Amino acid sequence: MSFTVIAPLVVVADELGRLGYHYRGATIEHLADADAHRLADAGLIVSRGGRIEPPQVKPVKDGRPAATAPKSTWVAYAVAQGLEQAEAEKLSKSELIALAD
Repeated sequence: MSFTVIAPLVVVADELGRLGYHYRGATIEHLADADAHRLADAGLIVSRGGRIEPPQVKPVKDGRPAATAPKSTWVAYAVAQGLEQAEAEKLSKSELIALAD
C-alpha cells in the first residue's frame, strides 16, 4: 500500500533502515505497519490504496484497549461506550484514555 504525505515533512526509515525525508505531497511506497499506523493516527499521512486497518491489540482485563493501542482503537472503544463518533475523533488519544478512567 502506498501513502501520501500531508504534513510538511515526514522522516521515516525504509526497508534497509535508512532515513528518508518525505515532503508534503510525496508518495511513500513502503512503510512498516507500525510506522503506517503511527503516522496516520498523527495525521501526517493518508493511504492511497484504501483504509489503514488498525493492528489487532489485545484488550486489558477490563475490556479497555491497551495504552499502546493506536488512537483509532481508542476511538472505537469510546464509541462502543456511548460517545458520538465525531466527538471521539476530535479528542486526542490521551483524552480518550482519560475518559475511560
